[in-house]
Amino acid sequence: MQPNKKCQKKTSDSINVLVIGRSQVGKSTLIHVLANPHYEGSLATGMAETKECYSHKVLLTTNEDEYTVNIVDTPGLQEVRHDTEESRSNKQIQNLIATFLKHNIQTLNAVCFVSVAGKTHQNDMVIFNSLIDFLGPTYSSISMLILTHCDGFQNSRLDEFKEKLTSSEYDECKKVINYCKLGLYYHGAINRDELETHNDENIRVRILNTKLEHIKPMREALAQKLIDCANCSQPVDDLLTNLCSSHNNDHTRKKLTRNCQLI
Repeated sequence: MQPNKKCQKKTSDSINVLVIGRSQVGKSTLIHVLANPHYEGSLATGMAETKECYSHKVLLTTNEDEYTVNIVDTPGLQEVRHDTEESRSNKQIQNLIATFLKHNIQTLNAVCFVSVAGKTHQNDMVIFNSLIDFLGPTYSSISMLILTHCDGFQNSRLDEFKEKLTSSEYDECKKVINYCKLGLYYHGAINRDELETHNDENIRVRILNTKLEHIKPMREALAQKLIDCANCSQPVDDLLTNLCSSHNNDHTRKKLTRNCQLI
């Protein structure tokens, strides 16, 4: 296994971010809220909704500068589709992600592992460890763990989740926490379905404002971290090389080698 590579110190005109994780953890909603904190999500359907990789341009601003963040939304692993025959394996989805990056991006500034607050269980850790193997050690320096659905918890409860994860004795959990050198961040969103359960407009407005007050600092902390990542990047070809070398089947390797040549 290769040693971790330090990120390349270079301020980018744009910031490239990869968002990955299990299906139905709120990856797409995370991107929408970064673009617009007033975005209203809905309850998870239990079925995979993101079928392909998409790049979303999000404008983030500081007091002095403006940054374009290209965020790559990806299909979730352990995909569940209405038609079970259409569900893809984790390896197929990883190959889809690698091919998309090969055609669209040359460097990555951040990799976001996404899980649900209070529901980061053994299953997530298995998925994250497979993604770490997929990425290889190179991207550890630009990786972070993001807990979604934090709008439903008080800060003290979120701190408990963080402590439980960072102090875990389970090897799988320790591997993920140690890999994500950029740390752990929280994220939340307004739930449209929750608001619609209240008939009183005044109650809805009060809940909305309370949620926004809770969500805003989470969004700002994550946005600032992504902006900070403009100063550091890793080449995508390291990922493609790692993916190619991990396949021992000659036919598969020949096919991946063709796919793994940057344009």
